[in-house]
Amino acid sequence: MNRFRIMACGMLLAAAGCSALPPAEDSAANSDRLVVADFTREAAPANLKVKPSVTVAAAPDNGLLVSIPALTPEERWPGIILSTARLPQRDFSHFPTLLLDIAPEQGDNFSMEIALYNSAGEAGYAKIQPGDAQTAERQVVVVNLDEIAIDKHDIREIHLFHSQVPEPIRYELYQVFLQGKDLGEQLAGQMTLLEQIAATAVAPDLRKTAANKLQELKGSRELLFTAGETGRAAFRTLLNDTGDWLKANETAYYAALCPPELVTVDHTPAPRHRQDSRGREMQLVWQDEFDGSGLPDPSKWNYEVGFVRNGERQFYTEAREKNVRQENGYLLIQSHKESLPLPEGQPLRGEGWPATIEYTSGSITTHRLASWSAGRIEVRAMLPGGRGIWPAIWLLGENIDTAGYPACGEIDIMEYVGYEPERIYGTVHIAGSPNPYPLTSRGDSIFVERPDLTYHVYAVEWDRDGLRLFVDDQQYFEYSSEQALQLTNGTPWPFNLPQYLILNTAVGGSWGGAQGIDDSIFPADYKIDYVRVYEPVAAQP
Repeated sequence: MNRFRIMACGMLLAAAGCSALPPAEDSAANSDRLVVADFTREAAPANLKVKPSVTVAAAPDNGLLVSIPALTPEERWPGIILSTARLPQRDFSHFPTLLLDIAPEQGDNFSMEIALYNSAGEAGYAKIQPGDAQTAERQVVVVNLDEIAIDKHDIREIHLFHSQVPEPIRYELYQVFLQGKDLGEQLAGQMTLLEQIAATAVAPDLRKTAANKLQELKGSRELLFTAGETGRAAFRTLLNDTGDWLKANETAYYAALCPPELVTVDHTPAPRHRQDSRGREMQLVWQDEFDGSGLPDPSKWNYEVGFVRNGERQFYTEAREKNVRQENGYLLIQSHKESLPLPEGQPLRGEGWPATIEYTSGSITTHRLASWSAGRIEVRAMLPGGRGIWPAIWLLGENIDTAGYPACGEIDIMEYVGYEPERIYGTVHIAGSPNPYPLTSRGDSIFVERPDLTYHVYAVEWDRDGLRLFVDDQQYFEYSSEQALQLTNGTPWPFNLPQYLILNTAVGGSWGGAQGIDDSIFPADYKIDYVRVYEPVAAQP
């Protein structure tokens, strides 16, 4: 498991994470390779597009030298774009890895973001993190495409870009290519998974289909070794078809193959004391284990009501058990597709907002009931899934009514958009100076395997010096108050003041609805096992 990857049940059939390798030679006969761009043969191929602030030139040793200046206001995501229009195929669905033959001047500090755009206009993202490129020498950096959740059967562009460029970036790029997995490895992985499905207490028709596909693979595997390239091509097609079936039915068998602790509530009592990630002693000061029934405890939680923010389509209801209730040891925030009139006295929000209720959901908060100015907050939850859903765990300053937003500050402990089903985002929003705008935001994301089917612990630790975000105690983002002071042009760190907690599921909206709403996903269940808040035992250096 690398620094930015959480594996739950480990059922993915792809290579894991990003890594650096020596420059690659041609692939073995039993795997596929698709060259997207070869700059050793042509420094400026026809499928290369360059963003305005970026300069490219022929590298001395037959590559492409890419130079990106420090971030300028007029260029948000500087980089290069590779079109797939002239490739022999645009189906990337069965290539688990994208490889960059590259020499980054920054060495192990080099980072890059990769975006794939398909013919439907959908975008999916992956990252090269600091440390994935090991030196400034030429090497191949491997990016896991299975973490990109969009339909990859018809990819039209690959973007290699940088969202944060505090200082100039230079690298030499030699080749960009896709590498298929060894057919023998694919066969072994698929057979193992089919055997598990066929022997598990899932739906009988699913077990039967898995058993039939297993026999088909066993009966056809000789093609891989004895029938030459024609046989291998036929076997590739069979593996691709089997892989498509496994992916399409993943929701039906995934939970059944997981360890029970990943799919059930945790009844272990909350520890009264614990250490934070830096070894400081913390004590439990607030919790809700949701062990009751009906509406959540009104001494701990209140409700947001109505159409609230971000052009979202859901109407947040108040104290309505259909949308928010305790059951089976967890809190359920349940979003519904339903047609209702606006409640009497509910004002219309204006252009772009619904005139009637199309979706209902829940948003509960501790506003004016409980707030904290330092410590650790952890929430164990299983998220709702599907295109158009947007659950979150986040903090706002209690002074929002007087200071306004974003001056109050915002910490997004967890955000999840259903069209990226295995990507968790964490972000911090602070006002710039000298006036409340523009908003200054910093954050990161982490790959989490099927968070819509398994429980994970999402946490933040913060104090006067900064904050850190975690999934299952794996830190993936850190932001210091000193960094914030510089980036906001002098805004004081707002998180020394009390922060209150919000748990909600949005439907649609500016981010969650960027790829539309799939109405077949409703009702959509957000299950929260517990919320626990720890504060430092005493002032500690």
